[in-house]
Amino acid sequence: MAKKRLRKEFLDISQNPPPGISAGPIDDEMLKWNGMISAPDGSPYAGGVFFVEIQCPSDYPWRSPKVHFTTQIYHPNINKQGEICIHHLPMRPRAWTPACTIAKLLMGIAGLLADPNTECRFNAEASHLYRFDRQRYNETAAEFTLVNKDVI
Repeated sequence: MAKKRLRKEFLDISQNPPPGISAGPIDDEMLKWNGMISAPDGSPYAGGVFFVEIQCPSDYPWRSPKVHFTTQIYHPNINKQGEICIHHLPMRPRAWTPACTIAKLLMGIAGLLADPNTECRFNAEASHLYRFDRQRYNETAAEFTLVNKDVI
């Protein structure tokens, strides 16, 4: 069932991509995907493109996929290994339902770039700056984004 559902999602995201989002399977197995998120305008990441890896369980969509950034990002809710604090995203176990899709998941992550969750501090330094020195946080996040643009 997972592969059939993922094929349908891939067709949908290919034909009707959400703004600033793309994703697709890495191989014929369909369970491992790469995703791309264009940073939202108005965020310190504006103009940046960030890549994620998505690993779906064999019983997807009944269980949520695991997602992590493969592009370095400076964000309160994302640690240096690219792991995402998922407290308010649909991929957390209690929030996930089979109605969620990879596209919805990536849109939720894009929203997190524009509006970090101040209660989840996966990157202590970025969290501190975000809460107490927003200008410096914005400058640092923008610098990381520029470095990533040079790599792409």
